Amino acid sequence: MTNDEIREEGWRLLRHEEWMIRLLYATVLFALIGSVFSYFLSVVYEKLGAVDFQHFASNQIAALAANRQPEQLTSELASAMILPSVFTKLKDLLLAGICTFGFRCLYLRAVRGAGKTPDEPWSAGMLGGLRDPAGMLWLALRLSLQTFLWTLLFVVPGIVAAYRYSQAWLLKADHPEWSAGECLAESGRLMDGRKMDLFRLHASYWRIITLFLVSFLVALIGITASAYAYLSTGGGAAQPTSESLEAALGLFAPLVGLALPSMVAALVLRLLVRWSLSMGNALFYRELMKSVPADAELVPDGGEETSRPE
Repeated sequence: MTNDEIREEGWRLLRHEEWMIRLLYATVLFALIGSVFSYFLSVVYEKLGAVDFQHFASNQIAALAANRQPEQLTSELASAMILPSVFTKLKDLLLAGICTFGFRCLYLRAVRGAGKTPDEPWSAGMLGGLRDPAGMLWLALRLSLQTFLWTLLFVVPGIVAAYRYSQAWLLKADHPEWSAGECLAESGRLMDGRKMDLFRLHASYWRIITLFLVSFLVALIGITASAYAYLSTGGGAAQPTSESLEAALGLFAPLVGLALPSMVAALVLRLLVRWSLSMGNALFYRELMKSVPADAELVPDGGEETSRPE
């Protein structure tokens, strides 16, 4: 399939096959799951009197916004925040793994049009990551770490590594019994000589990506201008008029009214960019697997060749 055909089929699935609604449902569901995880961890921190760097930074910003004296960061406080921050990062990786696995199951279900059994629902496997949290965490951790280490060499090797391992989560969704090492090794093998093809496919979505960037930039400028207008009137003591806004902000004054609609547009376009790119990636994976012989072999972490599961 050409890039145009992949994009056209992806948009057809999103528009006409109800997958946009299903992905929105999954987004809300995973957001609720993430909120439950975060709330549980915050309750544990509160009981233990612990705080991580993320919450400390949020408290500092809130104190500055309320014109209060922020808490001083001492060496003892910094040392006490290390362990909670590690647990917070592991929680984020676990949630990312569970959500990514669930979405990849949905994308594979969408592009194949059928489940493993005729009566399999469209959401089959979506919450499979909850049954294997250790596997989700380990794959997310290894993928992030290996990509980060390559990025330390330079930006370009990091990008190349990201494309090398781009099929790992789709492989995991396709074969949940595979280990993280097998998924990463097989992704590297599949993408050998195909990384530029996937890059060209992603670049072909430049129109919707540009729309998202423009709306995000307008929203950012509008919010910044609104904050400046708020502070210039003494923290809202006086309602700014159109004349005062124009005098204070110049050409940026009209963008104040566009801040909210641009922010909403940016959020919607962000979802569309993510869904369309991921659907395109799943279609790319489907076509990629068609060229792989059923009896192909992979080399997992231990170096022992095993038959690739069906």
